[in-house]
Amino acid sequence: MTPFLDRHMVLRVLGFVEKSEVFPRADMQRAQLEAASGTALVQLIDDLRKATATSADADDQQRRQQQVANMLEMRSRCANLLTVLDDAALLEDLRSSSRLTADHLRSAHNVAAGEVEALYLAGARRVRCG
Repeated sequence: MTPFLDRHMVLRVLGFVEKSEVFPRADMQRAQLEAASGTALVQLIDDLRKATATSADADDQQRRQQQVANMLEMRSRCANLLTVLDDAALLEDLRSSSRLTADHLRSAHNVAAGEVEALYLAGARRVRCG
């Protein structure tokens, strides 16, 4: 059945089965590692490799470096928008004064038109990476 499920879903099922202690924990962790190996969940893969005493290969190192570089690049593409969103006082002021518009953000805070899309893509990538 697992070939027909998304790997992320399989990981959830395996995590549930591991907690139920029906199968040996080591077997479940090896199964989780196998399922996670085709995903961008680099931290989970590292944790599972440590738990199963499996050594990381060159592909894991390269995948981690690529994922970190991609996340940093995505964040830099929406840096001005993130600066506005991270400032709670400024965000509340913009909301209350009805200035939270694309035109105002572009003129007053240098938020480019593509930054919203870049923020969406950065969020989606973060979800895929765990």
